[in-house]
Amino acid sequence: MSLESSSTTFEPSPFLRLPPEVRNQIYLHLVPHDALNPQYCLPGGPLRLMRASCSPAILRLNRKIYNEVILLWYGVATYPFFLRRTSEFLGNEYLMDERCVLPACLKLVRSLDIRIYSCMIRSNTRIDSLPAWTTCLANFLADSKCLEHLKIYLYVMVRLEGAITTPEETIHASLEEILSPFRAIRGLSKVTTTFKLGDCTYPAQMMPALVPVTTLRKMADANRWICAYLDEFEAGMLRK
Repeated sequence: MSLESSSTTFEPSPFLRLPPEVRNQIYLHLVPHDALNPQYCLPGGPLRLMRASCSPAILRLNRKIYNEVILLWYGVATYPFFLRRTSEFLGNEYLMDERCVLPACLKLVRSLDIRIYSCMIRSNTRIDSLPAWTTCLANFLADSKCLEHLKIYLYVMVRLEGAITTPEETIHASLEEILSPFRAIRGLSKVTTTFKLGDCTYPAQMMPALVPVTTLRKMADANRWICAYLDEFEAGMLRK
């Protein structure tokens, strides 16, 4: 009995027979566009669901479509990165130490929003391990060829009441310790920094009328000092 060998040929998908510029227009309707809501990136959030809008299922169709769409997928929207000891990106957690392996797709992001919520500025300028975490992330991003817009949000806590105060030099030195690792990143076209200032002594929800006038004045001074430092930081990042 003889067996006839048969070869199977696969016809290319009708979609892949479309002109590349037409396919790109279709891809643009499927990828994320605006700044991503951080809640969408948590496990179980809409971005993680296969049938949701901006579904990552398009990345799993075949290798050719993946290669065509991957830069668009990470190149249009702004992606949030929560920087802390156990950082979060797209619903996954990463322990920020010397053994940390960050996802390769992070280097494909064109607009990154780094959110830092643990900036505790003390009178002795020591800030826990935050500089080590920023160094881990900054060194990784320094190799990126795609990153163009870097956004950094800081939640800064200072002590403005009582015998222990926070002078301008301490604030500038502490912010430099936190942010200096990012100076290794070059080729950026836009750098945006924002911050929220809190006082260790008074809850954020306390009415301003209940806060001593001297503390409010110190808060205004601290705001001005932080703004001055961040303006210089942004300008320095863009001079490279």
